[in-house]
Amino acid sequence: MAERRKRAKRSSETPTEALERGVEALLNEPGASLSPANAELSALLRLARDLRELPRAGFRAELGLALRPRLESRDLREEVSQLGGGYENRLLGSLDHASIMVTKFAGLAPWERHPDGDELILVLEGGGDITVLTDDGPVRSELRPGRLFVCPKGLWHRAHAQPAMIALYVTPLAGGEHSWAPDPRTV
Repeated sequence: MAERRKRAKRSSETPTEALERGVEALLNEPGASLSPANAELSALLRLARDLRELPRAGFRAELGLALRPRLESRDLREEVSQLGGGYENRLLGSLDHASIMVTKFAGLAPWERHPDGDELILVLEGGGDITVLTDDGPVRSELRPGRLFVCPKGLWHRAHAQPAMIALYVTPLAGGEHSWAPDPRTV
């Protein structure tokens, strides 16, 4: 009768509960051999046992809150005044999966593309232009103070500051590529 109740309970448990039960069995009998018929499950149970001591979800949530940027406004004029003479980035924060920064540079930048998202550029001082390589050929746009440009994800683009430019960038964090080749699509 007791065995029948155990089987009924096991048939109604979720996969997470079954995994937890297996890990408990391993913890109670560390040397116990698991079913050789399912080596993959045995390996997963051992991994789950080893990972069990890592911080729990509540701790991770508290840590995430502690590591978040402070909720405060930023003065872009002040951030720009902190930029040095040559090429320089100043990280201001993040938004979803993108970094927010002010950048100062002069001349021709390398080609770049962001396969994981669009890039936003807001020109604050100076100016120049940006060239985007599309299937229909290069597209050039003027960049000057107050101009906003959004480059679609995956397209190669390069800015040319003439003579210099300071801009606010919102750039995808992952997957950026850079190239100094004349046409990076052919490399």
